[in-house]
Amino acid sequence: AFAAAIPFAFVSWFRPDSMGMGDAKLVGFIGLCLGSAVVTAVICALVVGCLAAVFLFARQGLAARKATIPFAPYLAFGAVFAAIGAGWVFQITHLAGS
Repeated sequence: AFAAAIPFAFVSWFRPDSMGMGDAKLVGFIGLCLGSAVVTAVICALVVGCLAAVFLFARQGLAARKATIPFAPYLAFGAVFAAIGAGWVFQITHLAGS
């Protein structure tokens, strides 16, 4: 969790206008919950975030360079994707059903 949150914390310390400290805290929390699957969650979040940025560029052109996109929803999507891939959702629903 700590190793996953450090790069996000450095970005928020050195470029606070690009990423907030909340994203680093969220990645740390995802790392605590998912363990090593946090790598999958972050990669998925980066891919989906890049696809959203490409869509934004296609729609708005070069004016999209000044747009800000919150990254937390993509991190949450990546965490759900990684949890499903790790089988956590099945385990949680199985425990809830018993």
